[in-house]
Amino acid sequence: MEEVEKYLESRAELEGLLALKIFCGATETEISYNERIYNLLKEALMHVAEKSEKELIKSHAKALIELIMTAEKLKSDIICSG
Repeated sequence: MEEVEKYLESRAELEGLLALKIFCGATETEISYNERIYNLLKEALMHVAEKSEKELIKSHAKALIELIMTAEKLKSDIICSG
C-alpha cells in the first residue's frame, strides 16, 4: 500500500520505520507487541481508509485495522508473510 508507506515515511521516527517494514514487500515480517507501533499502523491505515479514492484499498485498510486491534487486545505479535 503505497499510501501507507508514504504516510509512515513522513513520520521519520523509529517506530514508523519499524511499522513500515510490513508494507515494504518483505517475505516475512514480525513485529513484537508494541502499542506505539500498533497505533502508528492504525493511524496510517485510517488515513488511507479516509483519503483513498479506491474502494478496494479502503476496505483492505479497514480490515487491517481490525486485525491490528485484535492483536492489540490479545497483546499479540503480528507476523506478515508474502
